[in-house]
Amino acid sequence: MKLAEYEIMSAVEDEHWWYVGLRDLLARLLRQREWPASGLSVLDAGCGTGANLRFLQQQLKPDTLCGFDFSPSAIERAQQKAPEAEIYECDLRQPQFRDGDFDLILSCDVLTETGLEAARDGMHQLTACLRPGGWLVLNLAAYEWLRSNHDQAVNTVQRFTCRTVREFVESLGLESRVLSYRMFPLLPAVVLARLPSMLRRGSSASAQSDLSIPAAPVNTFLKRALFAENFLIERGWGLPCGSSVICVAQRPAS
Repeated sequence: MKLAEYEIMSAVEDEHWWYVGLRDLLARLLRQREWPASGLSVLDAGCGTGANLRFLQQQLKPDTLCGFDFSPSAIERAQQKAPEAEIYECDLRQPQFRDGDFDLILSCDVLTETGLEAARDGMHQLTACLRPGGWLVLNLAAYEWLRSNHDQAVNTVQRFTCRTVREFVESLGLESRVLSYRMFPLLPAVVLARLPSMLRRGSSASAQSDLSIPAAPVNTFLKRALFAENFLIERGWGLPCGSSVICVAQRPAS
């Protein structure tokens, strides 16, 4: 991801409707899981500028909270937002982190930047560190046909379908427990907003993401739309389409 995009992400991820909506869904899904009373260990694989590390600390209060990212600029910001976390500089394709097993590994929109095949060995290393019964949570961009200038700006290599994600987590030896598209009610608006750049993308050098906080009433409306959708996913609904995929997978207990 471009350095400028990390700066934008850090500035907007606390209030932007997309990030707030994702963390609301993560909170709902994490509350449904059972966690050990002590010794809880959590990893954010591709922690970006740290909002999800801070979220994980607030939600789960783990005994061990780790994260890694490829960008020193992102790590610097993440350490400010989540001072409790152990944060390492490394790549999902060649992960390096503290020894030990994890109860939860979260990775949001990182495989989109590497692609599945490039990160397959790294993901095998990560999921081998999941304790029996441990959880992997992925959020990924959906549908190659939605590729736009936004993807060029954030260096998206691959967008996904639910089928692709299911096959991938199963190849890691995990069992999919929750799998759904996200952003279903807002998909027409996403397509309309990105259509010009979907049809005619510019150069990678000039591409910019569409991460900006809209006017407060619009931002509030969009958050509420995602909260309503999250309520359905929390209750087991698999939505038929959307601009993102959410997956909760579990390592078998035995």
